[in-house]
Amino acid sequence: MPSATATVQKSYIALRGLNLGVDFVRGNGLTPGERHAVVIEGIPDLEIDGKVYADGFLSGLSALYRHFDLEVGDQVGVDYIGTTIVLSPPQGKRSVPAVRKEHPADREVAERGQPVFERQSPKHIHIEPYAPGNLERWKPQTEPDIYMVFGALSEFTDYRYCCGTGTELLDRLGYAAGTKPDAILVDRSTGQCLMAESEMNSKAFKANHGPNDVDVLVCWIDDEEDRSTLPRTVLGLKALLEEALEGGNVDL
Repeated sequence: MPSATATVQKSYIALRGLNLGVDFVRGNGLTPGERHAVVIEGIPDLEIDGKVYADGFLSGLSALYRHFDLEVGDQVGVDYIGTTIVLSPPQGKRSVPAVRKEHPADREVAERGQPVFERQSPKHIHIEPYAPGNLERWKPQTEPDIYMVFGALSEFTDYRYCCGTGTELLDRLGYAAGTKPDAILVDRSTGQCLMAESEMNSKAFKANHGPNDVDVLVCWIDDEEDRSTLPRTVLGLKALLEEALEGGNVDL
């Protein structure tokens, strides 16, 4: 299909994306919901990918807006070469440094010279960031990681995520318990709201919770032998992931 043109709109700048158009998506056989490699002309050696949506919107283009001073009404050329979406920013647009817009804390950071992470002089190690499609090699290390894994695997469970449980929400619900749960899940079959807790290992649950504190324990490894210390439902994500990947036809 011939190349297309995407016109920058205010909402695209805010959402860091572009609308490629439904005709472009269909004409090039792009599948909505999948991620595609993206090349931005003028930014050499940058490898990014973006997610295509059914209405033609392409997300994940932070680099485009951080490197080029694009404004509402600017035209960005769009092409599909091989298996890659190629974006061509308009000629003559000023290339700007890939930095954030000024924030009140920026001056202090500039005076210190480095971001917080770098100021600690960390050792040089490889840290695999989570991304859709890499769960076969990416493994959770902390409780926040558990939320990411559950999000990727929830379609294979009886539950979907509703929300986290802050103090304000629990007060509004009139919920009283000895310990605060982490989240609210929704049972896909019944529509019931269920209180949930997240742990890396199910053994850690009994240190701060009782079996009746929550309905569902979401953990990476279910290694607690004394089941009387656990809630009725324990969802071990590691075993679930292995089951999902066993057939080799699930992209996680």
